Amino acid sequence: MFQFIYDLVLNDDSILNDGFFVRDTLANNKPLIKFMLNMLLESDLNLAVESSIRSYILNILFRVYQKHQATPATALIPVEVEKYK
Repeated sequence: MFQFIYDLVLNDDSILNDGFFVRDTLANNKPLIKFMLNMLLESDLNLAVESSIRSYILNILFRVYQKHQATPATALIPVEVEKYK
């Protein structure tokens, strides 16, 4: 699933003519962002099989943040992650 989402995020500027549709949609999907952040927190860094999942999640979050870093409403600060409360 994350590989597919990453492919969409990577090429979203060419999916529609106005561009960045996928990044805008993901930035507004707070449960998915929270899920990806929790996946990062719960992953075991010693397991090599989880490295590709972590890589996809980090790249997705980076590209969404890259587009929405100046918008406070869509900021990706992990405030809602239980570990940071």
